[in-house]
This record gives sequence, C-alpha cells and structure tokens, in this order.
Amino acid sequence: MFRKGGRSLIVILAIGIAIFVFVSMFFASLANTQSVVVAKVPLSAGTRLTAELLEVKQVNASDAEAGAFTTIDDVKGQLLVSARMPGDQITQQMVGDKAISAVAASLPAGQVAIAVKVTQDTGLAGIVRVGDKVGAVGIVSAQDLGIQQSAFNSTAAFMATPTANGVVAAPGLAHATPTPSTPNGATARIVLHNLPVLVVPQSFRYEETAPAGASTDTFTTARTTASQQQNSVIVIAAPVAPTEIAPGYAVSPVELLALLNAKGTLHFFLEPTAQGAPQPTGGIDPQDLLDKFFTTK
Repeated sequence: MFRKGGRSLIVILAIGIAIFVFVSMFFASLANTQSVVVAKVPLSAGTRLTAELLEVKQVNASDAEAGAFTTIDDVKGQLLVSARMPGDQITQQMVGDKAISAVAASLPAGQVAIAVKVTQDTGLAGIVRVGDKVGAVGIVSAQDLGIQQSAFNSTAAFMATPTANGVVAAPGLAHATPTPSTPNGATARIVLHNLPVLVVPQSFRYEETAPAGASTDTFTTARTTASQQQNSVIVIAAPVAPTEIAPGYAVSPVELLALLNAKGTLHFFLEPTAQGAPQPTGGIDPQDLLDKFFTTK
C-alpha cells in the first residue's frame, strides 16, 4: 500500500506525463508543415509566371494540394492555364503542357472531354468543383432545332381500292390519323447522368472567404462576380458510344451535349456521392403539363 504522499506523487507524475505528451503532439503537428508556391497577386490564364508574381507559403502537410510546387524556381517561366487568386496554390496540373496531358490522362477509354456553356442558373451557381459528378437536363424546342412546326402528321395505312369493274386501282391513303408531329414548346428531359467534371475556371467558381479575425459565420463577398459567371464554360467527360436516353433510342452523349449546347439549353445538377442506378424519367412536354394543370373534373 502506498502512503498518501506517495499516491499524490504518482498522480502528479501522471498529469505531468500527460501534459508533456499533449504538448509534444501539438508542437509535432506545427512542425508537420510543407512549403508550397502560391499566387502573390491575381493571375489570369495564360500568364507567364515570374518570381514577382509568386511567393512561398508554409501550410500544413494535409492542406498541400497534390502536385503543388515547393520552390519558385521549379515553376518560374511556365505558362499558367487556369486563373489563380492570391494565396491559391500552384500545382503541376495548372501549368504548361502538363495541365493538358493531366486532363487527357485522366480520361478512361471511350470517353472524351468537352466544354459546355454555363451560367449561374444552369451551372449550379458556380459551386460545382473538379471531381464532382453532374447530370444534365436538356431543354429544347422544334424552333431551337430549326424544325418547321406542322399541326399534324398524317400516319396512314395503304389500302387497295376496287373500282366499279372490279379492277384494283393504285393504292390510296385511308384511315389517316392526325397526330402532333413535334412538341408545341420547349421540352425538358434528364438526358445524361454521372458526367465527371474536369475543369472549372476560377472566374466561374463561387467562393467566400472569412476576413481575418472574423467569426466562422461571417463572410465577405464572393471572390467571383455575377458578370464573371455569365458566358463561362466548364469541361466535362462524356462517353462517345451511344447511350439509350429513351426507350429504343440511343445517341452519343458527346454529340448530344454538343447539339444541346449549340441549339438548346443544358441545366446541370449535382449527383449524390453515393447513389444507385439513376431513376428513369419520361421528360416534360409543355402541352401535357398545361393539360394537367388546367384539367377539371
């Protein structure tokens, strides 16, 4: 049995050891830093990097981006291919031919990269990031595609018509059934799922930063402006092989994206990180929508 004084000494020693361990771990975490090259001033795509435009910053090793440069000499003289804001890290994927080859190398067989137009409303207000998976809703009308609207499209069976003398005359149209040839207005449909985002321009990204000394729930204005987020583009990966977008109808996703990008409208939506098979949809026809809204019993 320890005497009272002995037990007190053991408790004090245990507390001292615990404090030493915690302090050692704290200083070890501070020492686990890495030098990274960051932008010193706002940089636009196409800028040739010089020592005056860059600086070296110490960050926690876990915060260093993959491929981040550690010295200015390693990156000096190279061309920047994506815009950077002050404090943004410069990585190997952002300069020179390495950026282009990195995007190409990330593409699996059978997929290509394609740029599509985005605005604040069609591009998720700029919150989309590289690595996200997005789906696309296509909105298009006959007028968008340059198709002349016609009220009806005759679909009929050819039937032989007997004459008075029993001779069978040339086939004629019979039982013509008038049906609408094209939708009367813009039609919306989920056309594609699981499109990986490859490139998002810095000028399009929506980012907020907390001012120095402010609480975590206080933010400055976004780095990007509404004008910068208009008429922008993002680059996504899409399969080349035809994909069924409607029962019995398959098209190449790349060709579909190009057509809707040029003639219609594409609205992108974020896909869940963990998801099962996409639920099929039938799209929305404006006439059907109006009929449902205004049908009375």
